Amino acid sequence: MRPQPEGKKEKEIKKMTKEDEEEEEEEGEEEEEEGRKKKKMKKKKMKKVEEDEEGRRKRRRRRRRRRRRRRRRRRRKR
Repeated sequence: MRPQPEGKKEKEIKKMTKEDEEEEEEEGEEEEEEGRKKKKMKKKKMKKVEEDEEGRRKRRRRRRRRRRRRRRRRRRKR
């Protein structure tokens, strides 16, 4: 028996599956890229938060020093 030639529908199905596979690959790549971007943004945000916290600590220290100085000055004046 000879193999039967593929029907039109079967060819279309194969063609569609190839296109679908390519589409899925593209979507996968896009998702990976989005994931990388999100990760990068998160890293940036974390860095900024750390810097902000550090800045707050420094400001608090400055405030404390100023208060101490003011108190000392007031005591000296009296």
